[in-house]
Amino acid sequence: MQRPCIHLIANAHLDPVWQWRWEEGCAEALATFRTAVELLDAHPEFVFNHNEAILYRWVRELDPPLFEKIRRLVRAGRWHIAGGWYVQPDVNLPGTESIIRQIAEGRRFFREAFGVAPIVAYNFDSFGHSAGLPQILAAAGYAMYIHMRPQEAELALPADLYRWEGAGGTTILGLRIAVGLYHTEYDNLEERLKAGAEMALRLGRDVPVFWGIGDHGGGATRADLALIARFAAAETRVRFLHSTPERLYETLTAARAHAPLVRGGLQRVFTGCYTSLSRIKRGCAASLGRMLQAETLRAMAWWRGDAGYPEAALDDAWRKHLFNDFHDILPGSCIRPAEEDALALYGSVELDARRTMLEAAVACNRGPAVPAYVPVTVLHTHPQPAEVPVELEFMLCPRPKWTGVWHAELHALDGRAIECQEEEPEALLPFNGWRRKLCFMSARRGIEAAHAAIDAVEGEADRPAAAPMLDFAFDQERGCVTRIAAAGRDNVL
Repeated sequence: MQRPCIHLIANAHLDPVWQWRWEEGCAEALATFRTAVELLDAHPEFVFNHNEAILYRWVRELDPPLFEKIRRLVRAGRWHIAGGWYVQPDVNLPGTESIIRQIAEGRRFFREAFGVAPIVAYNFDSFGHSAGLPQILAAAGYAMYIHMRPQEAELALPADLYRWEGAGGTTILGLRIAVGLYHTEYDNLEERLKAGAEMALRLGRDVPVFWGIGDHGGGATRADLALIARFAAAETRVRFLHSTPERLYETLTAARAHAPLVRGGLQRVFTGCYTSLSRIKRGCAASLGRMLQAETLRAMAWWRGDAGYPEAALDDAWRKHLFNDFHDILPGSCIRPAEEDALALYGSVELDARRTMLEAAVACNRGPAVPAYVPVTVLHTHPQPAEVPVELEFMLCPRPKWTGVWHAELHALDGRAIECQEEEPEALLPFNGWRRKLCFMSARRGIEAAHAAIDAVEGEADRPAAAPMLDFAFDQERGCVTRIAAAGRDNVL
């Protein structure tokens, strides 16, 4: 009977942002990767693993010779591209679109830069894992998912190796790190090697030991490599192999057939993080919505033949958004300067998205001129037909009309009147209603550009007043509403 094997998976967990800002994370990536290259050149048996496309992008931009050395080592099988995502994100808060793009952006980068496509995904440090992940992972080509959190004290699992069934019924192999953490300390590697050996002998199968200094980078050391060699020579009951997540997966064929089934999400640790730094969380939701709208509108403009598609610019904006999904940014476990950096990055994404949407609007208005006092273009980004409320602000004319009474009327380009109402605009200039705000319902047939026009008409608006929806009483002395009810009903709300 073959002895079980300890898969030594060397890595250097490196948070681009946590108790430091992204510039420091970038500098540490350069230092960690340089050290890894030196150790790989000096130790032919050693294999190094690392993930997160953002770190490799930084290296490619700032140290091209180092990047080429890494490419050489990847081709030789010495440096292993692990995980394959853009960053290790939080996987509870981001929208499904963001999670899919984390995977797609990472896989595209590693395929183009290194010609590889990992089949084992991992998010070591994320605080929980949603029940929708198995379906997404399987569809993206992954066969196994490795995590550390929640740990045993926070979430009981029947085994470290299990079959994970998601909300949609898709099942993928899951592995929770059972020997220590995703990294080692300066003085506990031997303890981890002993624990790994005992676990392998108890289970009668291969087990992983993740090792290397981590959080602020670091990775393997010469002393640790020497310790591993001595320990492996003395411990003959098991084998030791400098390995990769993919190699580990290959050896678990028999074990995964009998692995217990775990259904639903893997939740959760550090719960307070999900309510902290709410500005980032609100920024994330708004940023995702803007990016989806911008991308949809530019795709529509391209499809109509009105404009080209700005693929590079949109990809760059998406990468900015995805960076903020990192598991120490979005959940709110970072320092305040890092929070401010994240908000600034969302601001940059917003600028990119708004510019893209403006370009789409301009493209959709190319063609013969249409007479209109104030032209209106409504850009619909939802594919389902519906009637949706729209509000817009505009200047009644280039300069204020200082005298007279004026109102705005809205009509379709064929002259058909569109019901609308005026509301108070954001501007409070006392310039005889120079700045106006209109609200109306716009019927959409799908993703499209709808056109209308506003006219400035002298005189009071001839619009029938709508029946009030609420009856209320206001106490002027106390300054508060004392009664409120649905109009025409006695039920007080």
